[in-house]
Amino acid sequence: MNHAFTVEPGAEFPVMAGGDFVFCNFAAHDIRVIIQDSPRTMRAGSKWRPAGGFVAGDLIVKNPDPVNPVAVVLTIGTGDFDDQIIRGEVTVNPGIRGRDGVFIDDTRSTVRLSAAFGNITPREYIAGGLVATVGGGQYTAKPTILDDGRVLSCDTTGDDWTLFRNWPVGDGESIVGLGDGSGVQVGAELLVPAGENVPGEGYRIVVNRYDAATLQFREKMVTEAPWRNVSPSNPAIYALAAGFGRYFIGQSGAVDVVDEKGVLVGELTPSNVNSPRGVVIRGGVLHVFSGSTQSTSMAIYDPLTLAALPVSESRLPEVNGIFYGYGLSQRGTLFFGGTGSLEEYAISDVTISASGTVSACAGSGRFKAGQVDTIAELYTQRLENGRVLASGQLLRAVLEIYAGRYMPNDYLDYIYAVKADNLNGISPRVIDAGGQSFAAAGIADDAAGTFPQTIEITLREGLL
Repeated sequence: MNHAFTVEPGAEFPVMAGGDFVFCNFAAHDIRVIIQDSPRTMRAGSKWRPAGGFVAGDLIVKNPDPVNPVAVVLTIGTGDFDDQIIRGEVTVNPGIRGRDGVFIDDTRSTVRLSAAFGNITPREYIAGGLVATVGGGQYTAKPTILDDGRVLSCDTTGDDWTLFRNWPVGDGESIVGLGDGSGVQVGAELLVPAGENVPGEGYRIVVNRYDAATLQFREKMVTEAPWRNVSPSNPAIYALAAGFGRYFIGQSGAVDVVDEKGVLVGELTPSNVNSPRGVVIRGGVLHVFSGSTQSTSMAIYDPLTLAALPVSESRLPEVNGIFYGYGLSQRGTLFFGGTGSLEEYAISDVTISASGTVSACAGSGRFKAGQVDTIAELYTQRLENGRVLASGQLLRAVLEIYAGRYMPNDYLDYIYAVKADNLNGISPRVIDAGGQSFAAAGIADDAAGTFPQTIEITLREGLL
């Protein structure tokens, strides 16, 4: 029987199968196979018949590569097996190779970006450290953070809404109310729990759907989740989170869990959080908390089973205070709406190396009116002519500023070619890995160039 799996760099993978032989059908590079503490190096075409055979759990595959994962296909069974792997393959649709050695469909496209660095003074924050704050009036309640970095906030009644297009610069602008609580972006939609009285709908919670880009209303979804512990004419809705095919709606008394059609599938009533003002999913963990010290006001759950977890499983920093709402940003910060200000805190230790603007030259992409941060590892200095000399992870910096969020650690596995005005003293500079990603080809994100400049990046879908 064939067993296909991927082993992460330097990791081990136990194979739950037994037999008297193991044959390596596929491996992008050499692997170490360990049977009953006896190791052997194997590659595609290798067969091993250990004396006495082995049972499920005896066979462990180790990836000796400290950088790249490896896709592996093993044939394991009893009797005999012989395959010299003389095989042919005809590819009609073009394919590309990732760093694990597997070919995938070619979804590459090229974005042409104009990049400039403005603020080049590094800023360091520890987990739980204050990043930015804006004080006063309508900024003090329930924040919603959009994927492009815009920040929305409504007051405790849900009446006064403010939009920050370039948080935290400027005073924000008043907009028409979207609902009554902290919302969440799901793909191209913004979902906000509504606060209007809906007796005709059986006093159920309503979720408003908006276009995330334009904030134009699309439709309302009447859920099966009921109002709780308050008059239907004065609902106390605080927050909405989405993930794992579910919506988690925090209100006075409980967190109701509905599916994507609004059908009630469960409820959470943590004993230490009477009014769940915050519902946040991070690191595969559901956090429910209100406005007190985190150690006494937060409950942790598995978002699929809804089983309670110990507070030690939290993926959020400890921040003390009285808050009316919470919002999680794509760039890895947590927003708190308090009694006097809207505050942003770092979730983990982070160094913001620079800020800048990146826009799509074709006019079909995002345009950043203000400075957007990057945590790429950069060395920067301003030259006498006003331009900025930058070296280090330039691709990561450009992509983070363009996308408005931090890149995952495997971002180089999505990049296949780069053309820049100038890199490492060569103008223009072209780097092309052909049919494999930069990660698979061993091309590092380490170069130097002066900015502003134009950079074209060819990458497959899934990163931006």
